[in-house]
Amino acid sequence: MQRSSKCSQLVECMRCRHGENLTTLDTEVVDHPSTPTDKDGERGTTELAERRQRYEALAGELATVGIIASGSLAFRSHRCGKANCACTANPPRLHGPYWHLTTKVAGKTVNRRLSESEASGYQEWIANDRRLRALIEELRTVAREVIELTLTEKSGPSRA
Repeated sequence: MQRSSKCSQLVECMRCRHGENLTTLDTEVVDHPSTPTDKDGERGTTELAERRQRYEALAGELATVGIIASGSLAFRSHRCGKANCACTANPPRLHGPYWHLTTKVAGKTVNRRLSESEASGYQEWIANDRRLRALIEELRTVAREVIELTLTEKSGPSRA
């Protein structure tokens, strides 16, 4: 199906973007047909440009992430194990609560007790790590879209 479009840049281009000769050389608007693939091709090219721009923006965000640390923080109370301590009484009065960092080091789970200031730093660094992981996942998604649009553009529209 052919659609009609208008070109108002007659003096500048002398040929429209569809490659057809224009019938006048003044600045009046002239109707001319376009091919059915032009609409899809333009949309695909625009989509591709938008996706590439989104990819570049995401890649730029990577530099702003900051220090990263993997693991999780928990605010825990615990028993010490001494026989005469209040933490072994009924009901127990547990020690803490204390901040604990749980992370993997060389394939093993490591727990570390942290001070308030250390826990504050780790909260930020763990949040940065999660942000980095989310950015990378979004980069992968946008990259897949760019690849599909690029391949579609190079091979033309698929035929069903």
